[in-house]
Amino acid sequence: MALTSVTEISLELLTGTPEGERSYLATYEAISDDPGDGPLTVTTDPLLPSFQDSLSFGNDFDDGAFPVNFAAKHKNVTQSRLVWRVFITFSTHYTRRHQDYEDDPNDNNVLISFGGVRFSRVTSVDKNGDGILNTAGGLITDVEMDDYRFTLRIQKNFPSVDLDSYRQFTNRTNSQTFFGLGPRKWKMAAPRGEMRFRGNEDTPYYAITFEFETSSEPDHDTWDRRLIDRGLFEIDTQGNESRITDEKGRPYSTPQLLDGFGGKQTPGGGTVPIAPDFELYDDFDFALLDIPTDFPA
Repeated sequence: MALTSVTEISLELLTGTPEGERSYLATYEAISDDPGDGPLTVTTDPLLPSFQDSLSFGNDFDDGAFPVNFAAKHKNVTQSRLVWRVFITFSTHYTRRHQDYEDDPNDNNVLISFGGVRFSRVTSVDKNGDGILNTAGGLITDVEMDDYRFTLRIQKNFPSVDLDSYRQFTNRTNSQTFFGLGPRKWKMAAPRGEMRFRGNEDTPYYAITFEFETSSEPDHDTWDRRLIDRGLFEIDTQGNESRITDEKGRPYSTPQLLDGFGGKQTPGGGTVPIAPDFELYDDFDFALLDIPTDFPA
């Protein structure tokens, strides 16, 4: 899960203006040691330039140009999934200079905002948690409904960034209480960042926005999955497995409700969740991100 070598291929000057703005396209060939590596793993490898590295390519140097865009694709996917072509755009135009900060930008107050994300999801239970059944007692599994996920955003300035840590923390849940919600109730999305400069200073800093989402599960509020016990087979009291059939002995083609012990649920018995809930996401302490874990007192 790492690059073994990086070779500089070409450097193009894309723009150069009378005002001194410059942009470049640098092309690299990168060799990975794992065919399962994707473009995110490749472009964040420390052998390649990061957002905080100025342009250095062969004999060319530009201390004012920094990466603003990364792209990667297999050089020839039919021959090898280990060889990548990586394209990095460097620019002096994108780096914003902020004149309104009197103090060190890295000491500025944290900005906290919140909102929601609307989406559609498929359910098989009603508002009471009971299965939605057809007239033959079969579970209907494709009922679509609107829903929202609550989101929390925290922006903070940092003197440097650690993209590899951010990559590893993405899609993980909280292990400790975070903004009033207990473990596994928040999940971290991929952070967004922007390199900035203060006034005419040459040293950049980074405005990083962390985004977190709550779960939208209707019957519990963690990111663990609670699944309804259902299936096409049942187990009798002797442990023998058999296909579930209707009153005429015909096997069902859709999963049927089970009773939590491997047997077919009795008519009117309702839905039974499989216990315990399934933990799908790793967790970590969000305090390791060096951000607040609650609103200021």
